[in-house]
Amino acid sequence: MRNCGVKLVAHKPLIPFVFGAQIEGQLQADGQTGAKLKEFETVFLALVTKYARVLPTKLGELSAAVEKAKADPHNVDLRAEVRSHAHKIKGTGGSLGFRQVGEIMAFIEDTAVNMGEKSPEEQLPLWAEVDKKLLEAQAAGEAEAKEVANFADGDETAEVKPHHQQSLEF
Repeated sequence: MRNCGVKLVAHKPLIPFVFGAQIEGQLQADGQTGAKLKEFETVFLALVTKYARVLPTKLGELSAAVEKAKADPHNVDLRAEVRSHAHKIKGTGGSLGFRQVGEIMAFIEDTAVNMGEKSPEEQLPLWAEVDKKLLEAQAAGEAEAKEVANFADGDETAEVKPHHQQSLEF
């Protein structure tokens, strides 16, 4: 994009609508491109908003799966259900800009996978940590939804915090 006179630094992970908005700012002379990016931003924000609304339900389902797995510590299928719920939340959340939720779900997913190697007594403190992480995920989801919405609404002071400080120049 240097040939177009665009110099832009982006941080991983790239949040699609943020990246689109940054490019839009660089290419505003082209009204058609700006309109398409604005339309994309609107659709993306609608997805983020919907995800923010369903996230508590998804976390509740994960919490219920955790409770079942804690009650039957030898049941591999119940731990696999915990892993599956966490994996889905991690993937969707990460794709929609919920970085902290994604990180917390990665922890829960890994913990569920490694739980099989532990005795029921050894599992107890790990499940307690999972319970704590579920509460953190709820708070993080609410905060990240507001952060993304504020950025999309043009609040220049809002910042979607990068996870990796790897800069890319365009």
